[in-house]
Amino acid sequence: MSEMDVQGSGAIAGRDTRIRGEYAAGRDVVINNGPESRPAPFAVPLDISDFADRTDEFSDIVEMFEECAAPVVVNLFGPGGIGKSALAVRAAHRLRDRFPDGVLYAALGTQSWQTADIVAEFLYLLGRSADGATESRLVAEFRTAVAGRRVLVVLDGATSADLTIPLLPTTAGCGAIVTSRPPLTGLPGAELVEVPVLPESDSVALLGRLARVQIDASNANQAARLVRMCGRLPLALRVAGAKLKTRGDWDMGRLAERMAAAANRLDLLRIGDLEVRATLLTSYSERDPGEQRAFRALALADGDEFPGWMLAPLLQVSMAESERLVERLVHAQLVRVTRVDGTGQSLYRLHDLVRDLARELADTDAAAERAAMAVRLSDRYLDLVATAARALREQGSGSRAADPVSPAPDDDFAELRRTITLAPVAWFASGRDGILASLRRVAEDGRMDRVGRFADAMLALLIVTPFAEDRIRVHRLVLEASTRAGDPVRLAGARRDLGRAFRDFGRYAEARAELEAAITDFADVGDAGALAETRLIYAVLLRLLGENQAAREVVLDSLTHFEATGETGWQAYAYRTLGIIHRDQADWPAAGAAFERALELFRAVGDRHREGNCLVHYGSALRQQGEPGRALPLYGRARDIFAALGFSLWEAITDVHQAASLMDLEVREEAGLLLDRALRTFTDIGDLRWADIAEYHRARLDLRSGDVAGALPRLERSASRFRELNEPHSESLVLLTLAQAQAPGPAARFTLQRLIENARRLGNPMLESAATQLLGRR
Repeated sequence: MSEMDVQGSGAIAGRDTRIRGEYAAGRDVVINNGPESRPAPFAVPLDISDFADRTDEFSDIVEMFEECAAPVVVNLFGPGGIGKSALAVRAAHRLRDRFPDGVLYAALGTQSWQTADIVAEFLYLLGRSADGATESRLVAEFRTAVAGRRVLVVLDGATSADLTIPLLPTTAGCGAIVTSRPPLTGLPGAELVEVPVLPESDSVALLGRLARVQIDASNANQAARLVRMCGRLPLALRVAGAKLKTRGDWDMGRLAERMAAAANRLDLLRIGDLEVRATLLTSYSERDPGEQRAFRALALADGDEFPGWMLAPLLQVSMAESERLVERLVHAQLVRVTRVDGTGQSLYRLHDLVRDLARELADTDAAAERAAMAVRLSDRYLDLVATAARALREQGSGSRAADPVSPAPDDDFAELRRTITLAPVAWFASGRDGILASLRRVAEDGRMDRVGRFADAMLALLIVTPFAEDRIRVHRLVLEASTRAGDPVRLAGARRDLGRAFRDFGRYAEARAELEAAITDFADVGDAGALAETRLIYAVLLRLLGENQAAREVVLDSLTHFEATGETGWQAYAYRTLGIIHRDQADWPAAGAAFERALELFRAVGDRHREGNCLVHYGSALRQQGEPGRALPLYGRARDIFAALGFSLWEAITDVHQAASLMDLEVREEAGLLLDRALRTFTDIGDLRWADIAEYHRARLDLRSGDVAGALPRLERSASRFRELNEPHSESLVLLTLAQAQAPGPAARFTLQRLIENARRLGNPMLESAATQLLGRR
């Protein structure tokens, strides 16, 4: 037997690998890479001390290796920079005692590699030789070497299941932790564990450790802002921490300011070998050209979430192709699924830093192409919002069209329109963020014909949803666009609508300024109809400010115009407002007559939504005049209307009013059940304002039951929440009840002083007088 020695590269650079055997004769090759036995290898990198406290994920991973009756494979997947490698290394250190025969490690994502090289390295660490130089023989020898032993393999940065499988042990007692960006669904029996972004509290704690900064009350807000600017991405936090440690002239607040002011945060998120942009670019560069173009197009998704159909108008592809492209980007961890909306449609988002990358890459596309894409997207949103508004109006009139449009046979969006028709409010509520962003683009482009149509459709939907602040945003956009266009009629209308939104949101001083300006503008252009409508809206504000006599005169003046012109809908609105004014003045016969006339007219025009609204106000008048029993049937009728329309918000609002009447009748248990039901609805749909109103009435129920100790915390929470929401009117009602419940002393006087401040802010002399009188007795 002849022998020849040949110098080889080996699995590790610098190792002397010798091939022995009768090579020329074509006989088997024997590879011997070291001694026959070695201590149990532990080849895992250093466990870093400033590890993100992923307690839940870490515990789950360790628990998966409790029983190894079969080989356990755990795949940690998630976007670049999320901390998969750190989590895998930490878990490997924790699991060392459970795998006494060795813990092996290979970094697959750091350089080009060959399966044979890595398996040869594993064999060397295990002190074994392999018969045969082929990859398949190396793999077989590796699996034989670990059979009957307890060995853990950590593979970091895998790109595919096919390339990973040969590196996995296949016998009981062994295990593997594999990290990858996409989930490796092709790994047999693998436990798939998604690694999410860190919660804000954990991000702040990690930043403090990385920067060697103590986080306390003095800098907690700065830390929270900085972690938000870093998108709570561990790699970005690591870069920020390193910058804070190496730049003595920077603190967290200054770094956050620099990131907020930067054209691209990614420019600042790099230091030495750490760079967020390069990590994110890896996922992008691995996509095919079509997926890369789709990713760049998503830079136009200004809303926090976007639907799967968005790429259809952007790229002029079918809805099916749009959803396929989005799903491919989800698989690549460039796009994340957030939730399923009320219509069964999946919603997605880009991580903040990924969005920055998309915008940076999109700048390489032609400006004209990007502009055309934005126009197509806005037009599609306008089409769908108009569909939802039309369906809502048809429901409000007691009819429901099977199909709100007559789509062409090749209309790719026909099915989505049908879905929207069946649930217009649910669809709008889920997608309003992207819709508002699209309206903003239209307004900035100055296309006033579309601005008006877009805003009108949105407002028809916003009036029955809990997103009052969005109403103000819409009206501001229209006002800004009208100002740029220099159209006095549009400008007057925008001021009127913004004033109305301010009024409904309790911002009375701003409402008065805008409405009075609109009245002047409509008088100047000679639009009598718009002037009468605006004055009626202004009358409602005057009533809220306690100026009931002035409000009554304005309503009667506007009503004269509407009766002369035969505008039935506005007549109904005027009579309803007149009924509320008479109610506030305790003129019960006049209030009842006005409400009855309003209901008659609302039914005549088929406005079921406002009919239900009027019934609620009518019931409130009956309750206030001491007839809560007569109010209950009205609330029942109103609730039936809202249930038929699918207006869950107004169903819950009616429950609150009904509960108030039941309290007056001392039917406390049923009142409590109604308030609890309403509170669940408000919480589910995210209406914090009405949730706090329900909490307020729950506190009133506690007071009626003699539970002052239980009522006071509820009242204090509600008052605090209304202050956060900038709702001075609602806050004032809570403060008045709170002051009445508090024992005489400093706390009660402080509450009343806040109440007086609010009353003056609102311009409500009646409320100020009541608070002042109560303060005199406290």
